[in-house]
Amino acid sequence: MSDLLQIGSPNERPRAPKAEELTLLFGDTTLNELKALLTHYPDKKSAILPGLWMAQREYGGFLSGEAIAEVAHHLSRSYAEVEGVATFYSMYNTAHEVGKHMIEVCTCLTCQICDAYPVAEFLKKKLGIGFGETTADGMFTLHEVECLNACDRAPLIQVGEQYHGPVNESYLDNLIEELKKTDKPSTSQMADSIVQVHLGKAETPWRDWNPKLSETYYEGGESYVPSSNGNKPTTPKAKKAEKPAEVTKVEPVAQAEAIAVPVETQAETSTELKPTERKRIVADETA
Repeated sequence: MSDLLQIGSPNERPRAPKAEELTLLFGDTTLNELKALLTHYPDKKSAILPGLWMAQREYGGFLSGEAIAEVAHHLSRSYAEVEGVATFYSMYNTAHEVGKHMIEVCTCLTCQICDAYPVAEFLKKKLGIGFGETTADGMFTLHEVECLNACDRAPLIQVGEQYHGPVNESYLDNLIEELKKTDKPSTSQMADSIVQVHLGKAETPWRDWNPKLSETYYEGGESYVPSSNGNKPTTPKAKKAEKPAEVTKVEPVAQAEAIAVPVETQAETSTELKPTERKRIVADETA
């Protein structure tokens, strides 16, 4: 990628990569998503982070030099600028290509105390790889990570956007077998989920609908379940709005009786009374 780093005049910033220098992978759907995304920000530079998530999804979970260059091209930024952002954050996979599923083992303090390293050693032996390595079939990558902020579930691992914990050898055996059966890479699915968080359905009517994210979608007062391939059906299936639950009204007299609880029985009730209610009770007792 050195040809993309030409500085030119000392008074100019490094230029953005040109289309003829690249093999572009962003399709129409992704380009439309990026166009909608740019309406959220004051300039193109502000969209680098979500743009990188789009690239990580489109490039199979790995931000190669070509993926970073494509983001730089679409956002009119230099390759160096976008690469600097991508390599700063650990959730972007820039160091090496990753497998279909990336297993991240938390070894921070709480997980370490709860046998995170024995969990890691079991996974290394089970998969035949070490940290930072990928299985020969390209199925699994194993990483050691810092705190995943779910210490109550230690020892904890993360696969894509899913947390698993507390885990043991039996759980990991079953999880690995289930992951082998899945069709879509969890690394790309995680990137796609983050893209969808940035963009609502209303501003991306062209995108493929993912049935795994929600069983039912709503549009124009009608609802439909996505078809088996994840796309929106041609004819939406109408759904009648459910009748809202009835709210039971409490008459003023009943409210007064509910408030007038004797002071000596307050300790026996599980509902804490508001300060104003306590004052009223005391006043009633005094009267």
